Amino acid sequence: MGQIPNKYPPVSLSRKQAEELTALFSDTAAWEKIGMLQMFAIVLDDKVIGEIALNQRKDDRPNERAEITYSLARNLWNKGVTIESVKAVTDWVFQTFSFNRLYAWCDPRNTGSRRVMEKLGMQREGLLRSHIKWNDEFRDQLFYGILREEKKA
Repeated sequence: MGQIPNKYPPVSLSRKQAEELTALFSDTAAWEKIGMLQMFAIVLDDKVIGEIALNQRKDDRPNERAEITYSLARNLWNKGVTIESVKAVTDWVFQTFSFNRLYAWCDPRNTGSRRVMEKLGMQREGLLRSHIKWNDEFRDQLFYGILREEKKA
C-alpha cells in the first residue's frame, strides 16, 4: 500500500473554520454533543505539535468503549513522538476509566498510523470499504482495537 495523498489529512481550513474549531475545543460543554471526553495537546519545546482526543459517542457508552484519535505535525512523523504520546494517553485511559475496549481507525493507506496502533498492542479488526466521505472522495476505514484484559497482559 502506498502513502496517503498529502490532502488527507490535513485539510486546509479557512480562518473562519479554524476559529470555529478553536471555539469548539475551548468550550468543554460543547464536547459532549460531539462525544469528546478529553483532548490532549502534544507539546515539544513549548510548541503544540499535535493532539490526541478521547471520544465516546452515544452508542459507545452502553458498550463501555471509547475511540482514540491522534494527529501530529508532518515534520515530526516517524520519530516515535506519536507512539510515545498515544501510549501515555492509552495507559491513562485504562487507569482512569472502566472502558472494556478502546478503538481507533485510519485510512488503510496510512502506514504510519497503522504502525502506531499495532505498537500500542491493538489488533486489526476490520476494513469498512468506502465508509466515509472525505474531501469529496469515498474512503475506506481500517479499524483496530484493544481490550482491557489485553492491556493488562
